[in-house]
Amino acid sequence: MAKQKLIHGNAFELLSYFTRKADLIFSDPPYLIEKGGNTTNEMGGMFSRDAVYKNDGKLFDSVPTWDEIAQLCWDLLKENGEAVIMANDKNINKAQNAFEAVGFRHHRHIIWNKVTVTPARNGMNKTELALYMFKGKTRNWNNCGTDNIFTVPEQSPLMLTAKNKKLYGHPTEKPVQFIESVMSEMIDRDSFVIDPFIGSGSTMAACKRLGINSAGFEIDETYFKAAQKRMDDETASPSLFDINHTGATEFHTKEAS
Repeated sequence: MAKQKLIHGNAFELLSYFTRKADLIFSDPPYLIEKGGNTTNEMGGMFSRDAVYKNDGKLFDSVPTWDEIAQLCWDLLKENGEAVIMANDKNINKAQNAFEAVGFRHHRHIIWNKVTVTPARNGMNKTELALYMFKGKTRNWNNCGTDNIFTVPEQSPLMLTAKNKKLYGHPTEKPVQFIESVMSEMIDRDSFVIDPFIGSGSTMAACKRLGINSAGFEIDETYFKAAQKRMDDETASPSLFDINHTGATEFHTKEAS
């Protein structure tokens, strides 16, 4: 029976918590961002003048460097494992350089077609990118006819509340369906997935839907509670999804010794 283990703690400090290494790392780590692009030269939405936001590129209190993230993923991943790391267009090259510097090799980019666009004055963007990296030897996808572009609407009914906010309160929340679709090409029933930065738990939910073992870390208490709620909702409302919900979820709070 597959299990999902969510740990409230810092992945960098709790690296030794797992004796088993991951077959796949799928993560959307925190990184510096830029956002804007309306005709008034003011940030909108969560970045509006009414929002509590400092224009320093930080959405999160703790933002590790790409070098730190790459080394962490290398240490968590088994030989011949793979990693899918989300990054925007301004960070994708920095991320790739850091991951290759610690020993990863690059398959290609994976592209998420969000269908809806992000407002901008110089070409509105409706895609997000992910690095698809491997350590050691590569493996074939489960369906070799699948391309690297996955179309999943960002603003699906399951992601948004009536006030047009992300359902679980995370500013960079990714659709579970997108993660599930990508991972289904890379895993089998014995796979073990780790997400060092689970946010509101989309990766953990995708693993639960796929019936595979997973574990993840989240340092922020608010987002960890959101991930707990998401996993509870996945268990309580299986009729919302066209998959076989199996397994159990464990929640842990850990501190470095």
